[in-house]
Order: sequence, then C-alpha cells, then structure tokens
Amino acid sequence: MFKLLIYFSLVLFSLNSLAQSEAHPDFKKAVNSYKQKNYKEARELFQKISTDNPENITSLYNLGLVEAKLGKPGIAAAFWKKVLNLQPHHNQARNSLNSIKKKLPNGNSRSSWEKFRNYALSYFSINHLLFFFTLFFAGGAATCIKYFTRRHIALKNHFPMPHLPKLSIFFIVCFLLVAILFSAKLYDHSKPRATVIADSASIFLSPTEEDVKISELNQGAEVIINNVMEKWVRIVTLSGNEGWVKAESILQTSGRERL
Repeated sequence: MFKLLIYFSLVLFSLNSLAQSEAHPDFKKAVNSYKQKNYKEARELFQKISTDNPENITSLYNLGLVEAKLGKPGIAAAFWKKVLNLQPHHNQARNSLNSIKKKLPNGNSRSSWEKFRNYALSYFSINHLLFFFTLFFAGGAATCIKYFTRRHIALKNHFPMPHLPKLSIFFIVCFLLVAILFSAKLYDHSKPRATVIADSASIFLSPTEEDVKISELNQGAEVIINNVMEKWVRIVTLSGNEGWVKAESILQTSGRERL
C-alpha cells in the first residue's frame, strides 16, 4: 500500500514535469536538435528551459545527455545528480550517472557517512520522508490512543489487560526509522553539494589565484559548499581538504541554494 502511494506520487510528479517541458515553446525544437545531433544548439535550448524552470526534471536530464554527447562527463554527471536530488527514483538518471562515473577519475574517498548517504539517503527526498514521517506518526498515535483507552477501561472495570497491538509496534518502529532518515536528510540538505564541471579545478588557500594552490580536483569530483564570495566558493572535499575554487568550475547539485 505504501509503495503504491509513493509510486503514484512519483508518477504524478514526472507527468507534471514532462507537461511543463512540453509546454515550453523551445522543447520540441530542443528535442529535434538533439535527434539531428546538433548538440550545441540542443544545449542552448535546454539551458533556456532550465533557466525558466530550474527544477524541470526533463530538461535537466536531457542537458545531461547533451553534455555527455559533447564529451563533458563531469557536467553530465552534475545534471543527473541534480535530477536525482529532485526525484530520487528517476531510474534513467541513476543508470546514466552510474554509467558516466566509469569515465570520471575517482578522486574521492568513501567514508561511512558517504556510503550511508549513497546507499540510503539518496533514494529519498525530504518530501517523501516528511510524508512517511507524518503517516507513521499519525498511525502510531491513533493505535496507541486506542490501546491506552482500552487499557484504561480494563483497569477501571478489572478486565484482563489488553496486549499492545502488533500494528502499533509496526507504526512505532517505522516511525523511529523514518525519523532517523528524516533527520539525516535534513542534515545533508544543510550541507549543499556541487560537482566539478571544469576539466580540473585548482583549490587555493584564499579566494585569489595569487595565493598558494593547495591541490587540484578532477572533473566530476564532488565537494561540499561552505561559503560563497562573489566569483569564489569555499569548499570542503569529501576527503576533508578545504580551500577556495572558482564558482564557474563547479555546479551545485543538492542542498539549499547557494550558487
């Protein structure tokens, strides 16, 4: 039942996104340009659609396809990460991302948090977790109230004590699990992420190219955004290195908007 609810909501979300894309005057022209292998023109048109509606799933996914065709795997990966951040169950974007990662240097170490984020959190959006958080809380509260009401009547009338219903236990356990995931997702959302879209990005000690260069990031590397100052962004790599990179060298893919 719960799976049907979430899949139904995902279908509605996808249809709405597709309808918004097709309603845009440049959508068909962009698709035709892609089919005719005029990828640069298709990129311009899909970018225009995305500018008008930054959360348009279809145009973001297609932008990833176009960038992949233009030999920009880092940018393609960034767009597909944005798609999955907005719609975690977008199987095409997930499969495309997994495929393109094989063409990217693997410069990030995998901590326990990153593994948890990749294999658990990435499959849920905040809205999905909020829905289940509310659902299990309401179900648990309703069954517990019913149980304690029966318990009160039993005590008052010296009847045998009722057992805690298995349904109540189910709701409580599910609520606790979803509460943990929801808290972790909120924490993750508070740490905006970006992907390196340049061939390489230099990390500097301060927001100027005249300062010490700490290291280089490969295309497709994922970073956490700490601060934004004009054309520079203070980032933290997944391995823990901190520094400043040019804003034009990265594309934000998740978390509250910073770039």
